[in-house]
Amino acid sequence: MHLNNENKSNAFHISRLTTNQGTFQITGQNNRVSFNIKRLLMMGTDGWVELDLDKQKVQQLILLISENITNHLGDVA
Repeated sequence: MHLNNENKSNAFHISRLTTNQGTFQITGQNNRVSFNIKRLLMMGTDGWVELDLDKQKVQQLILLISENITNHLGDVA
């Protein structure tokens, strides 16, 4: 998994991914070996909230949901 790396791979957008950690919208790149998140939003009480990818807690959250993302990308491939 990479955060904010520019590479030539397939773009993806997950409009709604429900996990044990919450519900997310995710935009990024996928090269079948790893994925690269460009934008991450989490469903809050008042709608979607964009998360700061540079924050350590957000990076830890991404690690927690990375298997969900990988499984989702595999399901739609």
